[in-house]
Amino acid sequence: MNGPKVVVEAWMAQRLGLSLGWDGGVTTREDRREAIRQEILGRNLGGIVAGKRRGELEPETWAQLFERVYSEPLQPKEP
Repeated sequence: MNGPKVVVEAWMAQRLGLSLGWDGGVTTREDRREAIRQEILGRNLGGIVAGKRRGELEPETWAQLFERVYSEPLQPKEP
């Protein structure tokens, strides 16, 4: 498990107001990814600035942050 990515996942969930059962270890990475994806898409936040990474000049959108953390695009590919 990648420690820094879990920290970013927790930050994302908190910023989105999601309670994902972190303390009880109830969720899997896939469950968290899909809950966060649905929240971002449902609230139409993909193009909105999520924050600025330390040491970076440009802020990151929710879509860019999602892709960085999960190594896949926010919008799932159509079959």
